[in-house]
Amino acid sequence: VLGVFGVFGYVDINCKQINLKTHFEAITISVQLNETNLNVCNLYLRNQTKIKLSDIKNITKQLSKPFIILGDFNVHCTIWGSEKKQTIEAR
Repeated sequence: VLGVFGVFGYVDINCKQINLKTHFEAITISVQLNETNLNVCNLYLRNQTKIKLSDIKNITKQLSKPFIILGDFNVHCTIWGSEKKQTIEAR
């Protein structure tokens, strides 16, 4: 099953797409908020995707500060109602 995801910018807000060099599904935009450009990176990790700290460092090196990384990491936890517990490290 292929997933579809995206990042949407409001029409009246100045934003542009940033292309990242990564093997993950990632969409990143830079949003201008007053005098600051905020980079928003949306990641999608397919179930059972392996991720290492070096992968995250690769992404953060490509983003200017400030930035936010968010997304669907396909991690299960009892805190939000899952019956099983899984961490990213466990993959």
